Amino acid sequence: MNDGMAFVIALVFILGSFKLLRPLVNAVADILRSRLERRDALPNRDEEIQALHDIVESLNYQISRLNERVEFTEKLLEKPREAPEPEVKTSSG
Repeated sequence: MNDGMAFVIALVFILGSFKLLRPLVNAVADILRSRLERRDALPNRDEEIQALHDIVESLNYQISRLNERVEFTEKLLEKPREAPEPEVKTSSG
């Protein structure tokens, strides 16, 4: 085996390795890229979560106010109505 043949075999081996490993390297690069994009998206998620939390707090406050109004109305409806007292006419004169 001469030096030229060894060089060709080494070149074929190296190029074949690149050809076989390229899809694997691309897949790893895609995974890393997607993880970086997700990490960049996290602050937006935090803002969305905070906005949703604020909405839930607002709804909770409105529900508690409505509950107070319902309880007040129920208490008013439970009280027996008093019959109006008849007016006593006094004749003056």
